[in-house]
Amino acid sequence: MRLSLWRMLIFFFAVGILGGGAAGWAKSGPQVQMITDKDQGRTFTLPVGTKLLVEVRNPADGGYTLVNPVFDGRVLKLLQRRDQLPDPARPRLMGDFGKIIFEMAVIKEGTTDLIIKIARPWEKNQTPQEFLKVRIIAGR
Repeated sequence: MRLSLWRMLIFFFAVGILGGGAAGWAKSGPQVQMITDKDQGRTFTLPVGTKLLVEVRNPADGGYTLVNPVFDGRVLKLLQRRDQLPDPARPRLMGDFGKIIFEMAVIKEGTTDLIIKIARPWEKNQTPQEFLKVRIIAGR
């Protein structure tokens, strides 16, 4: 009987360590989902409260600028946009203008396409081109 109790204690201790300790048992902060240009066309199913970090390369090498993301504002909320310069510690590659990061939050259940387009400001008769499109399915 005593050996069995020790085995149970060791089991629960191991589960606690492997499962993230006490923090793994309690709900921690919001889930974070990273989306990059490589996720083009993917669908993400995320719980409400998830923080999205949408990271795309800066397309300025072709004279393009990013148009504000298009999405259903009832499902997602844009929190901020950050322009990140290339890492100065690494050799700079020609045409590397860094990255643009959109920080967003999933605020309500629903489905929305998240679309980021690019355009050249001087091309008035051209419609913006799709740069990234993913589908977000938000639930509980």
